[in-house]
Amino acid sequence: MKRITGEFSTEKLIRNNGAAYRADRFPSPFTAVEHPVGERFMTTIEKNTVGKYHIFMLHGGGCSAEALPRHADIVRALVNKGLRVTAFAYPLFPEHDMTEIHEAVYRAWQELCRLYPEDTFAIFGDSAGGGLALNLEMRLREEGDARRPMKTVLASPALDMSYTNPEIEQYKDSDISVDFYSAKYLGELLAGERGTKWVLLSPIYGTHHDLGEMLMFYGGKEFLRPDCELFARMLANTKGTTIEAYMAPKRYHDYLLWVNYPESMDAFEKISEFLNE
Repeated sequence: MKRITGEFSTEKLIRNNGAAYRADRFPSPFTAVEHPVGERFMTTIEKNTVGKYHIFMLHGGGCSAEALPRHADIVRALVNKGLRVTAFAYPLFPEHDMTEIHEAVYRAWQELCRLYPEDTFAIFGDSAGGGLALNLEMRLREEGDARRPMKTVLASPALDMSYTNPEIEQYKDSDISVDFYSAKYLGELLAGERGTKWVLLSPIYGTHHDLGEMLMFYGGKEFLRPDCELFARMLANTKGTTIEAYMAPKRYHDYLLWVNYPESMDAFEKISEFLNE
């Protein structure tokens, strides 16, 4: 695993128009169909679908990076468990601000419901995608959306991009997958004048009642571990929301991207059980 180091720079961002999620990346025995969403797109992938839930997937990358080929690996791992997955190649910062990104996610959700009127939905979000997922769910709850997802899978979710949890100090230099200082700087850029505790950036400051069932995975050596553990404790006493949290002691941030890790394969088994029960 290669560490990402150095100060975040928008000049180094690669743009490939969501290449990892293009339909041709999922040849037979998969079936993949692209759906336009504004200037971007989402792709629905399945293979002999038998699962109860259709997953709306929001990828990580600090809301500024395209989905990685490893995100497509996650899609295939989920589809191989008999689940239908729609992966959204959402618009990115700095071309778009956080409000615009969240609006695009909301529009994609509405389009997904229109395209698949009989499906029951769940959400999968890793890293920053986890933050997008939680904010979408809170919005749909407030709007009384009858089809809102009541099952959520979070992988190393970015819950608080202020990174002010004092327990982070003992992990910030040990996470070899993401550089803490780059992530903190990116959070400040994303927040702008709103501040990094803005709920659209840091959903831990939102309201979490009546969000249904959640399943969360995180690494024992990642600097987001303290926030994940704090979130799990918060939900323990939250009406209408439950969470099962699993920590992989030897792994780092977003370890599910490495789908062949033993801990990742175990996680996908747990996800399958969670979404097929």
